[in-house]
Amino acid sequence: MKKMSLLLFCLIFSFPLHAQEKTLVGEDIDNGGFGAPVLKFTGVNGEGKVMTGARGGWIMNHQFVLGGGSYSVVNESRTNGTAFDVDYSGLELEYIAKPVDLIHYSVYLLIGGGDIRERKDDALNSVLDSDGIFVVAPEVNVLLNITEHFHVGAGLGYRWVNGVEILGLANNDVRGMSASLTFKFGSF
Repeated sequence: MKKMSLLLFCLIFSFPLHAQEKTLVGEDIDNGGFGAPVLKFTGVNGEGKVMTGARGGWIMNHQFVLGGGSYSVVNESRTNGTAFDVDYSGLELEYIAKPVDLIHYSVYLLIGGGDIRERKDDALNSVLDSDGIFVVAPEVNVLLNITEHFHVGAGLGYRWVNGVEILGLANNDVRGMSASLTFKFGSF
């Protein structure tokens, strides 16, 4: 009985030594990274707006990106005679399809937060009130590999916003479609 138990014990614990463990990410990961200035063209409160921003991330196996981005409205917004601005930042997850092709695409999702600030005038230190917002912004991009370390992307996205309760604005006044130009510099 002891011999049978010992044999069974050895078989059970030696099996994992022969089986190869399957993982989502293997040991041989190609790492890279990028930084990118971004221009977004969007609407806020029924008016066309320009947003500037930046994004960056860690690229795993040339296809999966874990990073972050931050965006801010450049041209002044007004409602009821009061100026306000909008900005947001967050975590970005991106999938890049066929990254070695000259022209390829990616999809990414930003999840984060930001704020809307009411201003007395155009001075940066004249904040009267501010309101925190939650933002989810998916985007699809077409990318062109200009050089090994410089890629240009054009994208279409949608900014979903929740939590707007300032200046008589509603969530729908800050939500909306966007078009973007992204200039990625890095090791892809």
